[in-house]
Amino acid sequence: MKIWWLAILVVLLLGCQTALERPQERPLAPSQEAPTPVAPQPPAIGTLRVIFADVGQGGAVIIQTPDDKTIIYDCGQYKDRIYDDLRAFGVGDVDLLIASHADADHIGACKYILQDHNVTRVVDNNEYKETNTYIEYETYRRQYAKEFFQLLGDGLDPVFPFIEYHVAYDDWGNFSKDANDNSVVVRLVWGDTSFLLTGDCEAGCEKTLTDTTDIDADVLDAGHHGSRGSSTDYALKEITPRIVIISAGKDNRYGHPHEEALDRIRGYTDNILRTDQKGTIVVETDGKTLKVTNKDGLILWQE
Repeated sequence: MKIWWLAILVVLLLGCQTALERPQERPLAPSQEAPTPVAPQPPAIGTLRVIFADVGQGGAVIIQTPDDKTIIYDCGQYKDRIYDDLRAFGVGDVDLLIASHADADHIGACKYILQDHNVTRVVDNNEYKETNTYIEYETYRRQYAKEFFQLLGDGLDPVFPFIEYHVAYDDWGNFSKDANDNSVVVRLVWGDTSFLLTGDCEAGCEKTLTDTTDIDADVLDAGHHGSRGSSTDYALKEITPRIVIISAGKDNRYGHPHEEALDRIRGYTDNILRTDQKGTIVVETDGKTLKVTNKDGLILWQE
């Protein structure tokens, strides 16, 4: 198990910058909080809601706790798509925003959330990508987030201990050449139930995680929108999902999800739900049982 390190970047107000100018780096300082290794989770109290937003070709997950806290994992690319669900589920302040990696279809709309919502903390891998989308995201993150933590290893979130962070890169932030494999993977453990949110984690990332940590989950958010390069047999064997969610755009140009990935997933479960077919998918758990509905409350699967 890797050591969990966090690094806090001091929040600075930024002036106007050109579109391709990387903002000046803030000093990196070690977290003042003690390392938090992955450990058994406390018992769940109340219902956790996990919303797999229909953002077209992209990924965004909204997590709502029984005490009205909101966590967002990725934001999709387009403001109107993610805001439809933010409004529908009454999202105001955002207590934690997690960006899995720097691709536009995962962080493109984060700048709007950072600007329009009161975001307390942001966690990401701090891997720089020389694109307008990433530079805008980084600029807004610095300007609006109260705290920023760079993820440098596995561990529990210090505020929400039901959130486990897992990364395939090493404790010193030496990234894979494939940015998808540097995705911040999140495992939610709520009572006896669990969820695995994988960003664009593909075969290399999955292999590292299966070799180093427990990624068993009842609900799997399939990596890279159901790409043939993800949802490998060795990962699925360790995850043993009961339900697989695939976030993909209708008739997307990549052909996601790929049939090869679907075939492998069907070897473990027939409960495959896709946002390109069902729209926004909502999973609720009381820590014992799972209920899956669409945005309008129609039951799609229930124990």
